Parts: sequence; structure tokens; C-alpha cells
Amino acid sequence: MAGVPPEDWQSARTTVVGCNKYMLDNQLHCDVTFRVGRDRTPIKAHSYVLMSRSCVFYDMLTMESADEHRDIEIPDVEPPVFTQLLEFLYCEKTSVDSTNVLSILHCAKKFSVVGLVQKCMECLKQSMKPDRLTVIMESAHSLADEDLRTKCLAKIVLDPLPVFNDDSVSKLCSECLSDIIKYDSLPLLENDVFECLLKYARHKCTVDNVENTPENLRLAVGNAINFIRFPIMSSEYFTETVEPTGLLTTKQSLTLYRYFARNRTGDTAGFETKERTPMLNVGRFKNIGSGWGYKRNKMDAIVFQCSRDILLKGIQVYGTDQGPGQLAINVRLIQESHRANLATKNVILETDGKRKVYNIFFDEARHITKEIKYSIELIVNGPTTFYGVDGKTRVECDAVQFTFSKSDKGTNPTDVERGQVPGMVFQVSSEIA
Repeated sequence: MAGVPPEDWQSARTTVVGCNKYMLDNQLHCDVTFRVGRDRTPIKAHSYVLMSRSCVFYDMLTMESADEHRDIEIPDVEPPVFTQLLEFLYCEKTSVDSTNVLSILHCAKKFSVVGLVQKCMECLKQSMKPDRLTVIMESAHSLADEDLRTKCLAKIVLDPLPVFNDDSVSKLCSECLSDIIKYDSLPLLENDVFECLLKYARHKCTVDNVENTPENLRLAVGNAINFIRFPIMSSEYFTETVEPTGLLTTKQSLTLYRYFARNRTGDTAGFETKERTPMLNVGRFKNIGSGWGYKRNKMDAIVFQCSRDILLKGIQVYGTDQGPGQLAINVRLIQESHRANLATKNVILETDGKRKVYNIFFDEARHITKEIKYSIELIVNGPTTFYGVDGKTRVECDAVQFTFSKSDKGTNPTDVERGQVPGMVFQVSSEIA
């Protein structure tokens, strides 16, 4: 108890929340003590508040005798997290950020505090960076939040390499990993997909403190191995890189050797033979300059149209040219005829001052209809960047012709000849070709 309270502390607090907080902070007339975490830290509370806010606490405390002070063990939650849970129950607010959201979410789910679960989910949706996507996706999977899991999956499939190259990929279960690598539109070469899977397996073995034997590697990847498209690899890569790892069984390897020897006909041991849909980059400049500036929210814009229907995944922007920096970027995709806003993306882009071009992906790919004019509109706040020069009006990429023209909405000097928006990232799907 934090000292003796004033005789009339209630009059200084005009809300129920204010009084609740005072009672909790000063541990006044608590009738339940929780022994929290591995160290059994005592944390006191009031059963009335807990029972009125959580069906789990209601059941838990109903089973205890109301005639005496209740003492309850909570070994699987750490004290700071449990304290924040209580703060939310008493005051309807607590601080949730990227550093504590997963542990608070686990606690909120455990005690069925729906409002706090929703608060955590909103926080997670705002913090989907590559080094956290796998952790968030796996948490969403374990908590049966399909909406959040699907959002993570869509972001990973758009730009998988940063995710696969991060050690956090080992946080995924084999089911979640399978859902990623089974995608037809995963924009990676099959060799890269296999090497990502192999890295995942080896890291799993290290975490589990077991040897990298073929049996342990196969156990680590589970069913995910079934979604690697071995038949579309070169026979040389398969022989020199894949087979020696032991990830495939002897029977699978022999079947695939026969498949390659028979000019890629016959049994494939159940592995998919369909090529993945590649992700393509179309660039519109021949050369690069430096010193492109941004003032007073001026807009860089460019109009484009395509000769075929495509799926637009995102755009490319230039990075800072005077060392590392940060760019606050707002991107809009506009259909010109109606000025319809088809997609908006706000990002804070961390740049290293050396890399010239960065990809910015929309949350979902956008269908671009052939011969219809669209514009990319870009507002950047930050230091100067590289920019393109010697731009081309027409560029062909994978049998798609892109035609660029000046936008009358731009207020920064970007046009066909020079400026920002060096390119776009797209796919040509057989379903829309």
C-alpha cells in the first residue's frame, strides 16, 4: 500500500476510471492476490472489477471462496504484462507498442479481454515490418486470427527476400511456411525458394539444439518441402545442390533423376511442374543524377498506360544521395479518366545513401487495364535524392509496352525526361493476359 490515503480522496476524482485507478495504484481493500510469473511476484486487485470485465476471471474467482482473501497462481505471464492487463481492466487504456504487443496479446487472449485483444491487433497491423512479419503471422496463426494472418501472408509474398533473409523466419511453423512457398505468384527463382527452405531448416535445428542431419532437416521443414517445385530446376542445380542436402528421401531423388533423364516427362514424385509467375521491374530512365529536392509537399507525378492487362504490385523510388536518410513518402495510384484513387500507401523509407532505387509495394496488387491511363502521384518529405535522366516515352518489358506522359497534376518537375518514379513492379498473370 502506497501510504495512508487522504480522508476524502474520492472528491478529487470525478470519474469511475479515476477512482478505479486510485484504488488499484494504492492497493486499497484488495481481496485477491495473484502470484505472477516464475518468481511468483504478488500483485493485488479487486475481484469485483475483474469479474465484471472478464468471463475468465469471473469463472476463476467464482470457484474461490469469497469469505477469505484469494490467492491465485499465474505462472505463464510476466508481472509487467499482467500489470498492464489490470490497467486496461480498471481504466480502459494501457500502453501497447511493437515491443510489448505480442506478450500483451497473449495475456489478453488468455483472460478473454476482447477490448485489449482488439487494441493489440490494431497495433500489429501498424507494425508490419519485414523483421516482424513472421512473428506476427505466427502469432496470428496461434491465436486463430485469420484476417491478420492473411494480411501478413500477402505482404510477405509481395516482397519475400527480406523476410526469408531475416533470422525471424525460424519463428514460423511449417504450416505457415508452406502457405508462403505454395504461392504461384511468389516472386523468386525456385533455387532461391529451396535455399530459403534449407536455411529455415538449419536454423530450426540450431534453435532446437539438434544436428543438421537429413532426418532432422526433414522434420524441421515438415510438409513445406512438398511445395518446392523441383521439376522446374535445372538438373545441374538439383544434382549439385539439392540432392546432397538429404532434404529429399532417396525415393524422391531417384524419381526426379528419372524425370530429368526423360526430357522432363513422367512421374515428378508429386512435385508441381508449373512455373511461378515472375515479378518484373520496368524502368523508364537511362541514367541517374543527384540533387532532386522536395519542398512544401510538392507532388511528383507521371502518367502511364500499358498494352496488356497487368497486376501492379508497387512502384520504385529513388533514395537519398547525400548519405543515410529518412524519406516520408505518400504514394497514390490514380485512374486518370475519373480521377479515382485506386491505392494509397504511406511509408517511412530508411535509405543508406548508396542504393539508388527502392521498391514500395501497395498493400494489395492492383489490376491495370490495357490502354487506360493511370498516374502515379508521389509526395516526398525529406532530404535530396537521386533522380532519373534521359527518360523514355515507351518501354517494353516481357511483351508489355508501357507508355509514359507528363501529368498536369504534378507540382514538382518530374516528367517523361527526368525526375522521380524510376519504375514500377508488376506481374503478368496468365489469368489476365
